[in-house]
Amino acid sequence: MTYHLTSSAKRHKSRRGDSIVLGELLLFAGMVAIGLALWGFSLSYVAIQSTKLTEDQDKIISQQRSFLVIEAVSLQSNRVWVSNHGLNDVAVISCTIYPKASPSPGIRHNVRGVIVRASDNRSTALTGCEPFPGQPPYIVEVWYVPAHLYNTQDLTRNSMHATVARYEKG
Repeated sequence: MTYHLTSSAKRHKSRRGDSIVLGELLLFAGMVAIGLALWGFSLSYVAIQSTKLTEDQDKIISQQRSFLVIEAVSLQSNRVWVSNHGLNDVAVISCTIYPKASPSPGIRHNVRGVIVRASDNRSTALTGCEPFPGQPPYIVEVWYVPAHLYNTQDLTRNSMHATVARYEKG
């Protein structure tokens, strides 16, 4: 007996093979698309994290490049002269004079953003330093931040990046 395949049987058989290949191609394309999407998400995550890390490192480096020195203190006028021997300009945010026997009062935010330029030869007078009563010797604390990190709207953010310069006045 001989069997003859009709054209409808041939078409049915060829369609069946086409659907398997088409299904495999669609599965492969779907996997490639998912892989590319995951790759894109991971690249964006890495870019965001590296930007954040760079900003944090910039803040740390700026703090290291700032060096404020207390040159002189007048206890009668509560005036303190400072100079900046660092490489970055700094903004002074707090100045206090307290007895050595007392604990540090911390950042008082009583000097609002006095900019001290990076210069070896020039002193800047700070007025409005807050005195605390007590017996000598006194400690003078000047809190400062790099000028480009100073934020007039958010004082707590300034405190996060602040460095202190101390001076003992007998």
